[in-house]
Amino acid sequence: MIKLFFYTIIFVLFLSCQKEQANPDHLPDEYVLVEFAASLEDEYEKLYPEEKKIIPEPPKEVPAKAY
Repeated sequence: MIKLFFYTIIFVLFLSCQKEQANPDHLPDEYVLVEFAASLEDEYEKLYPEEKKIIPEPPKEVPAKAY
């Protein structure tokens, strides 16, 4: 009786530790989230187009005068 119980426990542990087979049609969650965020960004740019911002040039360094 104890052997049957022991083998049942080992069998259940063995089944619970098996990896699921990879499904080629299933995409990883991270990839799906990145694609969703990219599509949201595209839609946002279509709805709220940004005007070209003029970025001022940084001041040029003036060489020090030697007196």
